[in-house]
Amino acid sequence: MRDAFVWSLFKPIDIVLSQYNDKRQFMVDKVVGIQRLEQGKYYWEATLKVTTFQGAHNPPYHYYTITFTNLFSDQLKVVSVQRTD
Repeated sequence: MRDAFVWSLFKPIDIVLSQYNDKRQFMVDKVVGIQRLEQGKYYWEATLKVTTFQGAHNPPYHYYTITFTNLFSDQLKVVSVQRTD
């Protein structure tokens, strides 16, 4: 289930990375957390650690921590993005 959920976020992750002019390949290293925001409803917040790379996982690497939510609509919203190199 978790892998399917992460896979469903690949396009939104790609959009976030393109906003940082990082159009390289990426992998989700870790699901930091997924939490339900309202009991009895399907609102959630998810934080992922993502690494971008060139070629066959070659440097240079960029590291992102991205948090998404669906709390305010039926579309995903980006809560925060932190980039480290």
